[in-house]
Amino acid sequence: MYITKVLSYNGAWEKLLAEHGAEFDEIKKLLESYDLSHLRIIKSNEEILDSLLSISSDFEDKLEENEWENLIKKNNKEYKNTPGLVKNKVSFKFQINHDILTSFIFRRLKLAEINLINEVDLAILLNLNESVVDKSVNWSGIFSYWENNIEELKLIAPISLKIPFLILGIGFEPEEIEVIELERQKEPIMIERSIEFKPEHYQAGLGILNYFGTVMRKKYPEQNAKVRIEQDDNAVRLVVESANGDKEVIERAFDEFGLVIHRDIQPEEFYDNYLDVAELKTKLGTFESELKFQHQLVEMKEHRIIELKKDKEFLENLIGQALVRPNSPIYINNQLTNSQSTVINHKAEISKSNDDLEELIDLADSDALKNKLAMIQNALENNRNSDNPEDIKDSNGMKKLAKFLKEANEVGTEANSLAEKGGKALELIKSLGRSYNSIAQWCGMPIIPNVFVKE
Repeated sequence: MYITKVLSYNGAWEKLLAEHGAEFDEIKKLLESYDLSHLRIIKSNEEILDSLLSISSDFEDKLEENEWENLIKKNNKEYKNTPGLVKNKVSFKFQINHDILTSFIFRRLKLAEINLINEVDLAILLNLNESVVDKSVNWSGIFSYWENNIEELKLIAPISLKIPFLILGIGFEPEEIEVIELERQKEPIMIERSIEFKPEHYQAGLGILNYFGTVMRKKYPEQNAKVRIEQDDNAVRLVVESANGDKEVIERAFDEFGLVIHRDIQPEEFYDNYLDVAELKTKLGTFESELKFQHQLVEMKEHRIIELKKDKEFLENLIGQALVRPNSPIYINNQLTNSQSTVINHKAEISKSNDDLEELIDLADSDALKNKLAMIQNALENNRNSDNPEDIKDSNGMKKLAKFLKEANEVGTEANSLAEKGGKALELIKSLGRSYNSIAQWCGMPIIPNVFVKE
C-alpha cells in the first residue's frame, strides 16, 4: 500500500519532511509490505471491520518492534485517548472508525496538548482512501475514509489545536501525493506598551498615544485592531487587540509610530496621503503645544524655569523607546554646522537676559508683572539652543522681550513704573536692552532706542 493523499494541518507536512524523515521512511516502508486488495472482494461490513482491526493491530505491533512506544500506559484511565505510538516526538495512529474526527482531533490530540506537550510535536493518522473498498459497501456509520474526513474537516475549520497533524490516505498504487493544507485558527493577538509619565507630561503624552488608534485604522485596516488606553495614576498602558491580525505587522506599527514621535521619521515618510500627513502634523503640533502649556502652568505655580526643549526631547525619547522594539532599525540624521562662534554669542546673551529677568522678578511689585517676566524667561529659553537666526527672529521670546522694552518707555505701564524706580531696576532693563540689540542685529530684528542701551 502507498500514501497517495495527505491532509496537513498547521504546516505538518513540511515539518515531517524537514524534521522527521526517518520516521516517515519507516512508515512508508512498512505500508509497502501490506496488500489490502482482499478488501475489494469482501461484501460484509463486519468482515471488513474485523480485517482492518487485525491489520491495524499488526501494523502497530511492527512499529513497536522498531522502538515506537505508547507513552500512556494501559493502567492509566486516559489510555483509551492515547494519540498512538510515539517515536522521536512523532505519534502514529491507524484508525478507520466513523467518529475519527471526534476521537482523534478533539480527544486524542487535546490530551497530547495537555499531558504530552513536550513529548509529541507532530501527530499522524493513517486512513484508507475511498477506492480501497468496494463502492457497493455502505460505509456510513461504520467506517470513515480519507475523502469523507476531509469534507468534514472543511466544515469545522478553522480549529484551534496547536499540535501539527497529518491524515494520510493510502491506496493500492504509487501516485503523486496530493497534499491539502488546513490552516490553524489564529489566536487573538494582544500587544501592549506601558509608559509612566511625569505629571507635567501626562496630558501631552496621553493625547499623542490616543492617536495610535487612528494610525491602525488608516495604515493597517486589514488588522481589525482594537486600541484602548488604560490609565493608572501617571502610568498609561496602550493595548492593541486583534482576533485575526498579524502580530509582526502590529509590532511594526508600534515601531514606526514611535519613530515618528521621536522625529526619526517625518510625517511625509509615514503616510502616503497628503491629508493624513496634514492630520499627523497637526497632532504632533498639538502634542508640543500641550507640553508647552503644561510647562507654563508649572512655571507660574513654582516661579522657576524648566528647560522646555530638553524636556520635550526627553518625553519624545520616553514614548519612542517605549513603543519601538529594541531591535527595530533607527534612522539618525547627522547634521554639521560651522556657525559655532555665532551660536555661542547669542546663547550667552539669552542666558544673561534670563539672569537679568530673574532679578527683575524680585524687584517687581505686582504678581501680574512677575508672571509676565517669568513668561518672557520661559519663551527665551525655548529657543536658546537654536543655531538658526530665523528661528530666533520668529521666536515668542524675542517678541515678548521687545514688547516689554517698548512698554518700559510708555508712561502708565507696569514696565515703565518699574523703570521709573531707577537704581537696580533701571540698570537691569538697560542691560536687557543691550542684550536684545545684540541678538537682534545677529538675527535681523529691529533694534530698540538707545535710551535703554546706554551704560
